[in-house]
Amino acid sequence: MALDKMPRYFALLILLVWSNVYAEPLAWRPVTVKNGIALYQQAMPSGQVRIKAEFEATASVSNFMKVMQDTTQAPNWLDRAKIVTVLSHPSELEYIVYTEFFAPWPFKNRYMVTYSRYQFTANGRLDLQITDRHPSLAEFEQLNDVEHLVRLKDMAASWLVTPLDGEKVNIEYQASADPNGLLPDWLTNKLVLKSALTTLSQLKKTLENSKQ
Repeated sequence: MALDKMPRYFALLILLVWSNVYAEPLAWRPVTVKNGIALYQQAMPSGQVRIKAEFEATASVSNFMKVMQDTTQAPNWLDRAKIVTVLSHPSELEYIVYTEFFAPWPFKNRYMVTYSRYQFTANGRLDLQITDRHPSLAEFEQLNDVEHLVRLKDMAASWLVTPLDGEKVNIEYQASADPNGLLPDWLTNKLVLKSALTTLSQLKKTLENSKQ
């Protein structure tokens, strides 16, 4: 390459990198509407997808909290969950939770240690944020046999529960995670979308049964 063209070449390269880093996120794309649940996906640079869903349920905000906090019953509605258990309870609205998921053969089961925090807004809405609990991972892994498992990375989820008239709530959900390991993106994305719809359908049913 001629020397006089080098500065323009590097300027163009920097511009392309800069535009990729600061590009607007891709739009949400509808996936399906089933059982009153609208499911969307958003492509991420990693090749995986972020999911979003919205639905209404005949339940209350307190019902939602009760179901979420009853981890012994979580495998009944959380798809592919093998174990869900509270490791610690720092405050009334904070939880450290261990979850193990079944993975399709021949892949290893996945696990995660997450931090959950419940917050209420002035209008009675509940905002639940769930993130990786990195500080407790090292200690947890030392005390437990997890060598046969693969840890989910960069897990982030949010639930926004809004009370409606007629003893109903509107639930908005978003989530993303890196499954880590050898799971190919096409299989991961397929499983994530299918599992999300199954989980939310079962959660809706659980919420409405708990209201009775």
